[in-house]
Amino acid sequence: MQIILRAIIRHAQVLTNLPRISGDNGKTTGNWKNALLFGTWNVRTLFKIGAAQGVVSEIERYRLKVVALQEIRWSDSGSVDIQDTTVFYGKCNDQRQFGTGFTVHKSLIPAIKDFRDVNPRISILTLTTQ
Repeated sequence: MQIILRAIIRHAQVLTNLPRISGDNGKTTGNWKNALLFGTWNVRTLFKIGAAQGVVSEIERYRLKVVALQEIRWSDSGSVDIQDTTVFYGKCNDQRQFGTGFTVHKSLIPAIKDFRDVNPRISILTLTTQ
């Protein structure tokens, strides 16, 4: 089975309704620690100094495994490792607009089958699953 994620969403926000840890005794509501959590985020720009670090810190704080990013605005395509997360990104247009990509937690890196930058508004990440 393959999961194909598309970063096409124009106005999106980070998933904020995660289950909360109840009390100090380590009990949790549900079995969400092993779940595969997805999110989307219109970051407006990652072209500023330290912006990518801040985005990755927020994503790790919410324990999201895969997040689709919009408006990255980086001029080239590729990937970069930041903390426990890898950012796959596609290039923006000549006016430094648009640009899409994904952040993937290091535990899912072996499951990545393909990352394609179709155009400045569409990137495709393909994961293999069981």
